[in-house]
Amino acid sequence: MLKKCPSCGGELEKKREKLICPYCNSTYDVEKSDKKSSTELLDPDLFFVDVDLNRLMEKKCTSEVMRAWKYCMDENETSKDVEEYLRKITQKDDGTAMKDVRGERIENLRGRMDPELESGERVIMLIDTTLFGKGKDFYVITDRAVRFFKKKKSMTVKFDDIIAIKINDSLNLPSFYLNESYETSISSVANSYQTLGAMLALITRLAFEYNEDRSRIRII
Repeated sequence: MLKKCPSCGGELEKKREKLICPYCNSTYDVEKSDKKSSTELLDPDLFFVDVDLNRLMEKKCTSEVMRAWKYCMDENETSKDVEEYLRKITQKDDGTAMKDVRGERIENLRGRMDPELESGERVIMLIDTTLFGKGKDFYVITDRAVRFFKKKKSMTVKFDDIIAIKINDSLNLPSFYLNESYETSISSVANSYQTLGAMLALITRLAFEYNEDRSRIRII
């Protein structure tokens, strides 16, 4: 909901279904102001939003992810800050692993991951996408890229190569396709919407830290 008048900057007062500015007498519809605020969920300096966020915010699952994404971007200035936030909230999310949170899962999959990693590349987080968490399919967020491992195939999306994120909200578990590809989907089976939103914040924070002069990421 709007708090300040877009015309004069005065504090708005709510009266029934209207927001009224006592300084310039402008009035705003409450429902419309809510819709306007939803378009500002993501920083326009970092993201070009080319999707109807109002529609996405009507669904509980998607709205919780988007709000968590926004919170982490607003409250955490660096990827390290988001990483610490994730370490706190993933204690109960069985589908994830970090160095100090179920870190043995990362070590158990080193044989599969290490041939794909660059020298000195650090694994920040592992997300198991198999139904019973057996580690057959998973992806990792490192300090350089997001790497996906599916059966015998692996795919990599480096942070500097991320130009778009496509939101698929057709199911109650939303997915976020890096560069619009289903094969490089940020999703999860066991994790909370809060964790999913925080992971998106981590990825996008890392993308802008990797290249501060990069173009905005398109959200579609």
